[in-house]
Amino acid sequence: MTAFGLEGLRPDVAKAVELILRIVGGDFGARGEVTGSGDDLDAVIVALNMMAESFQVERSGRERAEALLADAVDAYEHAPDLFCSCEPEGLTVIKCNQTMADTLGLETQGVLGRHVLDLVEAPSRAGLRRALESLITTGAMPIAEVTLSRAGGPTAVVSVAGSLKRAPDGSPERLRLVMRDVTTERRLEEQLVHAQRMEAIGRLAGGVAHDFNNLLMVIQTAASLLEARAKGRTNELRDIALILEASERGATLTRDLLAFSRRQPVRKEVVRIDDVIREGAAMFSRLLGEGSTLQLELGAHDASVELDPGRFVQALVNLIVNARDAMPGGGVLTIRTGRVEASVAKTELLRGPHVEVRVSDSGGGIDPEVIPRIFDPFFTTKPVGKGTGLGLSMVYGTVRQAGGVITVASKQGVGSTFRLLLPCAETTPRERSQRTPEPTKAPVILLVEDDGPVRAVTSRILTGAGYQVVEAASGQIALELGNRPGARFDLVLSDVVMPGISGLDTVNQLRLRHPDLPCVFMTGFSVERSGALEAVSHGVLDKPFVPASLLAIVSAALSAGPRPGT
Repeated sequence: MTAFGLEGLRPDVAKAVELILRIVGGDFGARGEVTGSGDDLDAVIVALNMMAESFQVERSGRERAEALLADAVDAYEHAPDLFCSCEPEGLTVIKCNQTMADTLGLETQGVLGRHVLDLVEAPSRAGLRRALESLITTGAMPIAEVTLSRAGGPTAVVSVAGSLKRAPDGSPERLRLVMRDVTTERRLEEQLVHAQRMEAIGRLAGGVAHDFNNLLMVIQTAASLLEARAKGRTNELRDIALILEASERGATLTRDLLAFSRRQPVRKEVVRIDDVIREGAAMFSRLLGEGSTLQLELGAHDASVELDPGRFVQALVNLIVNARDAMPGGGVLTIRTGRVEASVAKTELLRGPHVEVRVSDSGGGIDPEVIPRIFDPFFTTKPVGKGTGLGLSMVYGTVRQAGGVITVASKQGVGSTFRLLLPCAETTPRERSQRTPEPTKAPVILLVEDDGPVRAVTSRILTGAGYQVVEAASGQIALELGNRPGARFDLVLSDVVMPGISGLDTVNQLRLRHPDLPCVFMTGFSVERSGALEAVSHGVLDKPFVPASLLAIVSAALSAGPRPGT
């Protein structure tokens, strides 16, 4: 201020000059003091104060506008959607946001100046071109769905919408495109379609297997009866053995089909998954062979699951055999377990603690085109005669039957990992009481079976063993027989799924009149009420069965007395 010679000015003039210098320096909050004398200097001070206040208001407005502009720019650059602007003639990108560049795996400068069609995969270009031509000519654009060509990463599926900015003369000036990433949505839709397809295949497979089991039941039991009468006749016994062998192979196929469709009768137990794997480790190593190494990384500890341990081990065997075939020159197979929260399973709506089982190999990997069909029954990449295509479908069914999910991740040249998520058990195995009744002479068995040939051969086995058999072709007939005056049965042997009244409902109604009536169920596949079957019966007999299995379970049921819980 000394440069202006303020020392020689009157004090009131010097203060006015100092106020001017502060305002010029950007201090818009500065204010001069008015003396109230009403002279010219007071008028100057008032004017200066008004000017400073105006500048202050203007600065505040500018700062707010700049902040809003910065927010708008940030919102544009980092919005979840992809934004870009294109020239209508060359369709070159003249502007894009950071989200679009990141999605494409490029720097922003690497996107600008490129033809917009060069940013999408070839199959998507024709559809996007037609949509953009419509936008240019009509001002309206049908929504297009395209796959972006991403540098160094997986492709992204986006839904494209746009608007047209016109010049003052009405000609097209700029295309504004908005792309919404729908990759996750499409992946979930594909998984839903796949799950629905697998469910439909499962229902078909279960129905076919159930009917086929009845046919095998007749073949197997009739052959067993013939075998018993053909002792000493070598040629006949050889032919019968071939029949039994073929029927057993057919039964194995139907069991795998039923496992895939989750209609396989199961004997669920609460087990520690690590214990089950340790017990099978020696067998798993033998299956791999000397050229491969089995590594166990068991971290589930005391975590338990409820499943059929035998079928679970068979599922692991199937995975290990596939891994062995994928490592013809040897390699490493790792079984890893742990306890996880199901929220990590992005493909399923699962909740709560789960046990995770990972089976990983160091093989050649799986062709990406094969993975969507890998769990389909009868689908196999092995040569003819080397596989039935039911191994992985059986694994799928076993895991789903236990309430879990299974996924696969594979990279060619690196290996594959099958991931099983099984819900943790909340209960312990229920102890079943056993009581021995007074022995009876010539027990009477009520046989309830809607399939005539199956009923005939089952009756023949029972009568041949000394039992009295009363046959019923349906649940309704069984109830009529049970309600007759003086009706007495020592055991009811019933099919589960029948037209009209089911086997379970038939037994429950029979027990209204005969409360202590023992029961055994026969089934070609399980139903969702399998827990109820176990609760009211002395066992469930899987079809097809051989005479020895039938007689063993019937004898055990008669010896056990009244049903559990009575």
